[in-house]
This record gives sequence, C-alpha cells and structure tokens, in this order.
Amino acid sequence: MSFPPSAICPGLKPPQMRAPDMVGDGVELIPLPGHTHGHCGFLIGTREDGLLLWGDVMHLPELQASDPEVSIIYDLYPEQAAETRITALRDCLEAGFIIGGGHLGRFMCAEWNDSACRLVPIL
Repeated sequence: MSFPPSAICPGLKPPQMRAPDMVGDGVELIPLPGHTHGHCGFLIGTREDGLLLWGDVMHLPELQASDPEVSIIYDLYPEQAAETRITALRDCLEAGFIIGGGHLGRFMCAEWNDSACRLVPIL
C-alpha cells in the first residue's frame, strides 16, 4: 500500500515537469515524473537507437514490467508513476531502447510476450 504525499503534507501536488531537453551532444534529459519531485532520466544516443537510463521508474521490474500500475510506497505520486512506467515501456518497445536503471541490475530491453511486457537482460 502506498500513502499519497497529501496524507502527510496536505495540499502537496505533483510538480510540473518541463519538456525533454538536450543537455549535451547526444544526451537528452527525459522527465519521468511520479517517483519523486523532478525525477528524470537520460536518453543517450537517438530516439531510434538509444540507451535510456531511467533511474527509479521501476523498483520491482519482474512485477512492474508486466503490470506497470503496481506502485510502491516510495512513489510519491503513484498514479503519475504508473503513467510514466506505461509510457516508458511503450517507448522502449517501439524504439527498441536499451534500458538501464537503479533497480534493474543489468542492461535490459523490453519485449512483448503474449499479453504483457517483460524486461530481458541483454548483457
């Protein structure tokens, strides 16, 4: 069970995230809202052939890849975090990104298996 921040700090709302922004040659800052204030990742390379370092988009990849609406207590905005997971997985499936994140343990790619997404190690 996740407690919304408003239960602790009434009136707290998710921050507005800015659009993706280039921060260097071939490095794009990607807003990934929901986990914490200002949570973002980096796309290294291009949108057609890149490495997405998505930080804490998922804490339980085996579960959350197949059911991205599952949130944990550390997601300050569970609904927004779930939307971000859905969007990130869709983008990874469509573009074929390599994915790296704090809780993945290794580089992964996303694949569709029957009726659900799963993350598959590539290295």
